Amino acid sequence: MSPNWLLNLSSPLLGVPLHLFFISILFGLLPYNFLCVQSGLMLAELRGVAILDPASISLLVLGTVLLLATGLGMRYFHSRLEQTRTSR
Repeated sequence: MSPNWLLNLSSPLLGVPLHLFFISILFGLLPYNFLCVQSGLMLAELRGVAILDPASISLLVLGTVLLLATGLGMRYFHSRLEQTRTSR
């Protein structure tokens, strides 16, 4: 069972908006799903004992940087939008 089952059950009860829940689950579970698929592919091939090869680690780091940049960019543009609204 996935470790986020409690969030899935409690989010509607706590009033988390559906669009925020959808976006957070969509991007938040990408690394977990990627690792599960990679592990399954490696087990199917049974070529080595390493779970994470350098290519997988590179993809995870790239995905993390992109997600962080997106979040920081959204925060920056949101603050700029608020500054523009308050200055009018």
